[in-house]
Amino acid sequence: MPIIEIKVEGLKKITTALAKFPVVIPKNMAAAGGEALTMILDTVGLRAYPPETAANRPPTPYYQRGLGTVYKNSVARTSENYGKKWTEEVESFVARAKNTASYAEFLGGENQVSWAPGYGWKKLFSTAKELIPEIVKIYTAWVEKTIKELGL
Repeated sequence: MPIIEIKVEGLKKITTALAKFPVVIPKNMAAAGGEALTMILDTVGLRAYPPETAANRPPTPYYQRGLGTVYKNSVARTSENYGKKWTEEVESFVARAKNTASYAEFLGGENQVSWAPGYGWKKLFSTAKELIPEIVKIYTAWVEKTIKELGL
């Protein structure tokens, strides 16, 4: 009776790559998420303040960034430093941004006040949607890096 012998080659490479999956993929996707999140937040109108306007210069009253409203004889120290209140949290497959200033929802959130866009302030979610092509590029680069790192 004839004997058939089947020899599978390359399994070692595949099993070695598979063993790296649980470490490499989450690590690289977290890096991609962090890079994308930083790019979004660094958009002018979010973490980076839009240009100042006449409302930020004398005569009084005017609003001085990082301080509050300046009156002729006093200062209302109401600034919560919106641009510095952004926090980033990155896990394997999730990236989150949050601003802890009490007025953040009204300056860059979905309940943004009507005057804010006219002064250059952006909504976080809308900005992220606008940047989807750039976000895809970031993730694509990290996926390619991951494939190379896994030896596939």
